[in-house]
Amino acid sequence: MLYSNWIKKRYEPVSRDDLSSFISARLNVFYEEELDVPLVVFDDVLEHVLRIDNVLRHPMGHMLLVGESGVGKTVLTRFVAWINGLSVFQIKANRNYSLDQFDEDLRILMRRVAVDNEKICFIFDESNVLSSAFLERMNALLASGEVPGLFEGDELVQLLSSCRDSFSQRDGHLLEMDRSLNYFMLLI
Repeated sequence: MLYSNWIKKRYEPVSRDDLSSFISARLNVFYEEELDVPLVVFDDVLEHVLRIDNVLRHPMGHMLLVGESGVGKTVLTRFVAWINGLSVFQIKANRNYSLDQFDEDLRILMRRVAVDNEKICFIFDESNVLSSAFLERMNALLASGEVPGLFEGDELVQLLSSCRDSFSQRDGHLLEMDRSLNYFMLLI
């Protein structure tokens, strides 16, 4: 049984045929607007799309998609993010890409989410793993919501101040200054 809120705007069971025709129609628009990558809609695609959608709807949702390279994991994730109105953030690693550049990309990503309140799907695929240090940082981010040492000193104080100001503007109240960065990262 498949559940979705795409068709009736309520999370409820949907038939495979209705969901398949909805996703096929959305894929056609996605091809035109975003990527020119053809996908064939079959039962496994429907189930994968709904699983990805379920994870992206949860706060701090994250998942590991395992499979051969080129089978469509990234494209399906981009598609579901597009349907849900999320921006996609994916690093552009090359042979000269360093750990410092990765840390700077993570800082930019976290500022966009925490300060600008942007809803983002961060895609980190196998082509981005240039050393084990990249995986260590991703593991820390997923396990605790932060990367140790990513923000320090004045940069940390500025980030906390920006987060507090942004959060108070969104919800109409101020937070105490003694809140830690962990609190703010849990809001992501």
